[in-house]
Amino acid sequence: MANRPVSSSSSSSSSSSSKPTKGPSDHTAGISLLLQLLQLQQRRLQQCQVHQQLPHEQQHHVQQQQQVQQQQHVQQQQQQVQQQQQVQQQEVELRQQNAPWKPPLFAAAAAGFAAATAAAAAAAAAATAATAAAAAAAAAAAAAAAAAAAAAAAEQQQQQQQQQQQQQQQQQQQQQQQPGGFFHFVELVDAANSSVRQNHSAAFQDKLASVGVAGDSHSESHGAAAAPRRVDAPAAAAAAAAAAAAGVQQQQQGAAAAKGRRQAKRRLRGRRRSRRRRRQQTTNNKP
Repeated sequence: MANRPVSSSSSSSSSSSSKPTKGPSDHTAGISLLLQLLQLQQRRLQQCQVHQQLPHEQQHHVQQQQQVQQQQHVQQQQQQVQQQQQVQQQEVELRQQNAPWKPPLFAAAAAGFAAATAAAAAAAAAATAATAAAAAAAAAAAAAAAAAAAAAAAEQQQQQQQQQQQQQQQQQQQQQQQPGGFFHFVELVDAANSSVRQNHSAAFQDKLASVGVAGDSHSESHGAAAAPRRVDAPAAAAAAAAAAAAGVQQQQQGAAAAKGRRQAKRRLRGRRRSRRRRRQQTTNNKP
């Protein structure tokens, strides 16, 4: 008989604990119920110890009273828990009714943040693509400039080689047209001078030889010796004049050739200057 209220209390505790609890307030309510049940069990033990000393009828009466009290207490506790749960549900419903706009706003903010991050990523990708395109364009421009410079250098070398070849050909032609050149003219002048000196020395020697001879013999010998030499002097003079004319002609040709060379050099310098100006303009006009 003394064990019956314990079983009823355990069933009531199991029934009360089997109910679903939600939220921190429900947990606190369950803990308070367990504490109360423990206190009740301690009281029962104390009462059992006291009732064991009483007679049997009194014990039965006391046990009935205790069972009634326990049932009432458990019912009160259950009612309290139900009331707390109802109050909590009402609070949650009121909160949801008073703030129905929070979830949509949060969802919209999250969607906006995601869209902003996607736009920033797209902008970064576009910027990287633009920088890569700019670098490729700069590399292509540098390659084009290098190719243009190489082509210009090759053209300049070809033109210089052509000009050198032309100058060599002109010099060869001039040498062929003027076999002796200035040296040939000097040789001709030296030959003319030597012939004139020989004629003068021969005439002087004849005069010295004829000083000791008198009269007609002197005139005859002088005339016989001088006649051929007088004939040789005009020929030497003519040869000297011809040599001088040839020298003058060669000098004129050499001066004309030198003038042509100077003009060719001036043209070459002008072409080089114009090329340099073009290169500077192209380098200045590059982006």
